[in-house]
Amino acid sequence: MGVSKDSHLVEYDAEHYLVKEEITHYGAKKVILKNKKTGKIFEQVES
Repeated sequence: MGVSKDSHLVEYDAEHYLVKEEITHYGAKKVILKNKKTGKIFEQVES
């Protein structure tokens, strides 16, 4: 299919796209982010 494009992703901040946002079973918000420059994906829990 070729190279995927990031145009469908929502901007989270200047350096990251928001891939997914969810609420954990204990009520904290977890976001999955993708670095715009490196393409690295990581999780971040917000309290």
